[in-house]
Amino acid sequence: MNNLEIDKRFPKLNPSAWKQMIQFQLEGEDYAQQMIFHSLEGIDIKPFYTEEDLKQSIDFPKTDWSIEESIAVYQDVEANKLALEAINFGAESIHFKVFSPDCNFNLLVEGIDFNTVKVHLSLQQLSEELINRIVSSKLKQVVFSIDPLSKFYVTGNWYVNQKSDLKLLTTFLELSERDFNVCLELDNYSISEAGANTVYQIALVLAHLAEYLHNFEAENKLHLIKRIVIRLGVGTNFFFEIAKVRALRLLLPSLLEAFQLKASYLLSSKTSSRYYSAYNSVQNLVRSSNSLLSSVLSTADSISGIAHDSLIQNSNKSSNRLIRNQLLLLKNEAGLNKHQDAANGSYYINYLTEQFSQKALGIFKLIEKNQGFLFQLKNGSIQKEIEKQHLKELELYKSNKEVLIGATAYKDKSERLKKVAERKPFLVKKSRKTVIIPIVKRRIATYWEVKRWNHE
Repeated sequence: MNNLEIDKRFPKLNPSAWKQMIQFQLEGEDYAQQMIFHSLEGIDIKPFYTEEDLKQSIDFPKTDWSIEESIAVYQDVEANKLALEAINFGAESIHFKVFSPDCNFNLLVEGIDFNTVKVHLSLQQLSEELINRIVSSKLKQVVFSIDPLSKFYVTGNWYVNQKSDLKLLTTFLELSERDFNVCLELDNYSISEAGANTVYQIALVLAHLAEYLHNFEAENKLHLIKRIVIRLGVGTNFFFEIAKVRALRLLLPSLLEAFQLKASYLLSSKTSSRYYSAYNSVQNLVRSSNSLLSSVLSTADSISGIAHDSLIQNSNKSSNRLIRNQLLLLKNEAGLNKHQDAANGSYYINYLTEQFSQKALGIFKLIEKNQGFLFQLKNGSIQKEIEKQHLKELELYKSNKEVLIGATAYKDKSERLKKVAERKPFLVKKSRKTVIIPIVKRRIATYWEVKRWNHE
């Protein structure tokens, strides 16, 4: 049967006809009240979308994505061993998050074939001595990056101070002129973990990047920024998370163009633990599957996940392999790396992408108008807004308008964790002096789990 015959059998319905059909089935109930969903981002979601809802075609070129293994480095030899095991079981990219101040970079990457595996070192230290050790390593096949701004808003303090950190960042990026593969990193993972809504996350990525660009422009050093890596947390709101990454990919070129900067950028997504539960943790496998699939369809360049039992157990081979296998299935079994922007053509996703882009751009412009990202971190405006958004979402779960399986509903009341958990699943607060109020991660389930844990 050809397309013409199908068209004759199934006549095209216009949006008015769809709406009339829904209203008829509502049997007198109010259409707006029953069928329009009001999101936390201030977007009204309709029950259906057509091509008439789109203002423009949003189509991204086909790009492959890599299965990334994220490894925290406190001891170089042990981290190297974990990386080699991950590569042996399917990892295509290794992201080392280097906390050790005296890490031997050559030992860390020993035995890794740079021709087949991408290696990225996110440095969590910043000093002249560290920069000298990068030069001494002679490792020009791996990517080095650092992000003093995220260090500032996550911990509340700079490595040294603002002036020193930004000066050292310039020295670090100058290594590109000596053929080292260094790049500017924007680690915005903690923003999603803290409870910022989808639109605000996008706006803060833009504001974060703009803060760096303003600084380098003032120093006439913009040419040092040749490559940018942006790390994002991806939650469980499937379509929203797809649209979030796509909206960011839509906006970034305009921001770079405004500074007349020709730099490549890579979007790296990682499963957010915000909706993970410590009790009934097997449900986290379902949550991670949702997040990973949305990352794939969103056009992310590299994707990693968090083990389902990571809240209560130390890192272990079995759990790490499970999360990696989810990505291997999506790539090798479902073949989702072979399609040309698989989400394109969805009226709903493209509508969300447009809405997120417009709203995020408006918030970003407002941040810029009010002296920028760094200034608003210092006066606490951004922290207050994220706190407000977190509490607003938490209230939905407390009032049972949203459900978190295993935490707010369908709980296994016989489960006991305190005696078997290898680690406490709650944030440990430490008293220390900070320059600003830190942006800390907040899991939704914590509100219920703390009470349950204390009464075991």
